[in-house]
Amino acid sequence: MDATQFKRLQSAVDWAVWDTAASIRQEDRPGLRWAQGAWGTLLTADLVKSENTDFLVARCTSTGCIAGSVVMNEGASMCVPRYAYDYVKRSGDQVMYVDRAITLDGKVVNIAIHAQELLGIRPTEAEHLFRSDNNISEVVGYAETLATRYGHTLDTDGKDYEFLRGRGHISTRELS
Repeated sequence: MDATQFKRLQSAVDWAVWDTAASIRQEDRPGLRWAQGAWGTLLTADLVKSENTDFLVARCTSTGCIAGSVVMNEGASMCVPRYAYDYVKRSGDQVMYVDRAITLDGKVVNIAIHAQELLGIRPTEAEHLFRSDNNISEVVGYAETLATRYGHTLDTDGKDYEFLRGRGHISTRELS
């Protein structure tokens, strides 16, 4: 993990911490919401055609995990295959779960794999960081472990980190 890759990690973790703290404080949170259990979710009404006719692109994504944040911060748009959209629409459901994105250069990527590449971490490290059942303390703890492993220090001194620490949502221990 080089310095650019570390900045991506720091940014994604800061966003998850901010969103969690804002949620607890019941503040308005525009944009993407942190939900570690989903690469991304969106409403079917928020999908539009893309240049790639096999996929529809999300105008707005409602939730995403750390991996989704890393990918979206690089300018990608979450997308769904047209066949999946057609199936969901026929079922009457309004929400779709997303595991792919279209990058700025038009390439369709798996969110988890692309995020792992953008962060410069090994598959097992990505598996731990992106686990769907990680709570905010586990995300921060494992991000601290990764940062240290690669010679960086995760900055956890901000007001949102302190707010969550004060309420017992984040500990200072590192996870293995």
